Amino acid sequence: MQITSIRLRHYNPSMGPSERIISYTLQNKSPHEEVFQQLLASSSVNETTDFKAFLAAYKNNNKALLEQIYAANYTGALNEGQTISQLRITLEDNTQIEISDLRIVKLSGYYHTFIQYLVQHGTRSELGKKDDRSPI
Repeated sequence: MQITSIRLRHYNPSMGPSERIISYTLQNKSPHEEVFQQLLASSSVNETTDFKAFLAAYKNNNKALLEQIYAANYTGALNEGQTISQLRITLEDNTQIEISDLRIVKLSGYYHTFIQYLVQHGTRSELGKKDDRSPI
């Protein structure tokens, strides 16, 4: 299994018309191949399953395994007003896997290093109104 791209999106619907949606996208092309390989090899989901097995469960629609993975971390407390982060992973066969709210999973291992790399080297896009007010 190979990832062709990853998009991280942050938004806060409670901001109403002032909401901004910020996205970072990174393609699995030179010179980024090594960080994608490391992400698959050294990341885990909810400290129960490696990232590659998690993606395979999504791709193969293994609902029993996915429920088991999500049950390992979900607390039922998704606070209103918080920023929501989504992760969309595109695989080599164009399968798209989306974690619609990263607050319900705990991604660990190399994942945090990868996200820092994604923000530094990925393509940033922004939708919504910029706040041009000066701080008080």
